[in-house]
Amino acid sequence: MKIQMKPTKTNPTRTRKRPEAPDFFLTPSEFKTCVSGLEVGGIESLSGSLVEKAVRFCVSLLGEKCPGESLEIRVVPFAACKVLKGSKPDPHNLVPPDFLEMDPEVFLELSFGLKSWNEAERDLNLSPLSRAAELKPFFPLLSVEK
Repeated sequence: MKIQMKPTKTNPTRTRKRPEAPDFFLTPSEFKTCVSGLEVGGIESLSGSLVEKAVRFCVSLLGEKCPGESLEIRVVPFAACKVLKGSKPDPHNLVPPDFLEMDPEVFLELSFGLKSWNEAERDLNLSPLSRAAELKPFFPLLSVEK
């Protein structure tokens, strides 16, 4: 007994579409909630969805203010982007990618101006070879009016 397999065509009604990215625009009231929460109780006082939204919004702002591919900013587990113009890492020549991994709380404090770059440097564990220090002029991304 011989079994013949017929080639199947993809049914267009059954294919999965990539879900559209949710809107990560941070409203002024959400911004104020984030700032007051970070000042009073730290990141634990904020909801996870608000933290995710704020981080993704700020990462996209950083990507717009400082486009490029020389340094990858990773705010684990929420977002990442490539910034700084200049030479790209080349995996074929075994040049490792330059990256900076940040804690969401430190990233949001920097982004909102609650912490200066100099204050955050000890939390960032910057490599002396990294170009991450070149990001200093881009922070804060959003400012708090007092």
